[in-house]
Amino acid sequence: MRERRIVHIVTSKIYRWPIFNISCSMDIGGETVVNSNMHNKYLAGNKLIRFVSRLHMTSIIKLIAAIKDQEPLTAASIGCGDSYVNAAILLSCKNVQAITGLDIDRNSLKLSSIVYHQNNLDQTLVQGSIYSLPFKTGEFDLVICSEVIEHLENPSLALLELRRVANKYCLLSVPNDLVFRSANLVRLYYLQDMGNTPGHIQHFGIRSFVRFVRKYFRVLSIQLPACLWVVVLAQKDCNLV
Repeated sequence: MRERRIVHIVTSKIYRWPIFNISCSMDIGGETVVNSNMHNKYLAGNKLIRFVSRLHMTSIIKLIAAIKDQEPLTAASIGCGDSYVNAAILLSCKNVQAITGLDIDRNSLKLSSIVYHQNNLDQTLVQGSIYSLPFKTGEFDLVICSEVIEHLENPSLALLELRRVANKYCLLSVPNDLVFRSANLVRLYYLQDMGNTPGHIQHFGIRSFVRFVRKYFRVLSIQLPACLWVVVLAQKDCNLV
């Protein structure tokens, strides 16, 4: 049976979701796939989870596609994980032709490679830490960091590094903590931790996250997909920090 690329239409624009064949990824370890955002969110069997997760991804794509002053954009995705979102950006955003992905986990990078291969995308993947990025100052027009900061012990150091390697733009996304926890509780998830997702050690609301980002960047746009995430497109400002 032939696989079909999924197409999602939002405000008359067409976004192309990447395909993924799970049978081709068993050699990297089943846990890596099962624990990935791709498996649990964007390709989830639960239609509601899949829908709201793709709303989140659509917000990221729309913000990036709206950057018109510099094309094509050189981009990096820090904490790229399975790279499903990056593949969607490459398939949907004409102003981004390449994304350098970095993650600290080797198996996640292997999964990224499979996702790219299955979608006929050839991209650079690097293993490294967000606290010491192996890139030059100002190397990328756009730096993307989605669903990473809430896992970090030192988010301020991470933002300094993201700011260093960004030449102009930075796109950041974290869960809107109170709403995200409430959604987990409604689903009867993580009840003993009051709905807190395992690994989330930083807790941001809309105001607190925007205030945090403004210490390092000039905020250009804020999106709240399904009220579950805070997505911020920001611009590097040399007068800050």
